[in-house]
Amino acid sequence: MTLTQIIQATAERMHNVSVDVRTNHGTVCIKDCAGVQDDIFMQGDDAHQFIMLALNSYNECGDVTMSECYLWQAEQYVECLWN
Repeated sequence: MTLTQIIQATAERMHNVSVDVRTNHGTVCIKDCAGVQDDIFMQGDDAHQFIMLALNSYNECGDVTMSECYLWQAEQYVECLWN
């Protein structure tokens, strides 16, 4: 499986999650679209690292969207904190 396939498969699995990234404010908010789970909010170094990892994978693949990359990064937080 290629990195592109992994990112896209993860984004599909995360269909009930939204990721709001504000690069100009350095914040990330991961939301449960069903409203069951609390939001996961990051700022500072944590948000910067999240954004940079997503951006690096976006640049490496070239054929995925930033939204897919954000969802791919968000999966690890969702799995750890919501399960």
